[in-house]
Parts: sequence; structure tokens; C-alpha cells
Amino acid sequence: MSQWSLLSTLVWSPGSVLLTLVFLLRLSVRLWHKSYLWDLQQCSTDLTGKTAVVTGANSGIGKAVSQELARRGARVILACRNQEHGQQALAEIQVASKGNCLLLGQVDLSSMASIRRFAQWLLQEAPEIHLLVNNAGICGFPKTLTPEGLDLTFATNYVGPFLLTNLLQAAH
Repeated sequence: MSQWSLLSTLVWSPGSVLLTLVFLLRLSVRLWHKSYLWDLQQCSTDLTGKTAVVTGANSGIGKAVSQELARRGARVILACRNQEHGQQALAEIQVASKGNCLLLGQVDLSSMASIRRFAQWLLQEAPEIHLLVNNAGICGFPKTLTPEGLDLTFATNYVGPFLLTNLLQAAH
């Protein structure tokens, strides 16, 4: 008997198939039970008086985070690359959060000059920042260089958030 036929006999034996099915069934029940018990409304932390900055806040996770922070009473500054998309997100979040304080700032995290301007503006608008959510990111672009000579994806996803965080942290 060859080595491969022995292996396939062991892998597909009735005992191993049954054991695998029992394992998958238990895992499914556990995951279902956890998701059934988990409620998004469990955390009721009040963020009144706190200021939050969310990058990439015009769509997806950033928009959802901004909406939840605003719902909990935080003053939320939406940091978006595109002013038009940012205005649209701001209006939608204002409706969903019942008019809590929202502010829109424009920043392109692939541009170090844009980040420096935004950080300077932000520190004037909100001298005290309690939460910073570095959410913005890109992927799937062909290799493109920024004016600073950095890869666009690397600049947007890593260098930009690092610079923004350091500029805001240095001021405090």
C-alpha cells in the first residue's frame, strides 16, 4: 500500500469524518450563541464633552464610527479627503445622531503638506482631542508616487496616520 493511499484511508475514515462533523457543529453552535448574545447597544458610555477625530469618515467603518460617537454625545470632526463626499456624510450623520456637534475637515493622508495644514487647523478648532480614529486607507491602486516620493498606498495607510498622530500628540 502506498503512502498516499494510507493517508487518504485515514483522512476519510468514518471516525475522522464523524469527529470533524462534531467539531464543526460545536463550533457553529458556539459562534451562533456568541453572536446571538452580543448586542451593539450594550455599551452606553456617554461621550458628552469629548472631542473625536475620525479619518476616512465619509463612508464605511469611518462613517459608522462617527455616527456612533455622535450618538453618544461626542463632538466629532470628520476628516475626509473629498469635501463633497464629506458634506454628504456629515448631513447623514447629523440626521442619524439628532444634530450633535459635527465638523468637517479636509485632509489627504497621502500628502504630508495636507496633513500638516489639517493638524494646524484642527488644533485651533479643537485644542483638546480625546479620541483619534485613524480609519482612512486605500488599497488596490497601481504603484503611484506621492509628490514627496512615497508610494501612495504606503503614504496613505502608514506614514500619513503616523504623521497626523505625532503632530497632534506633540501639541499636547
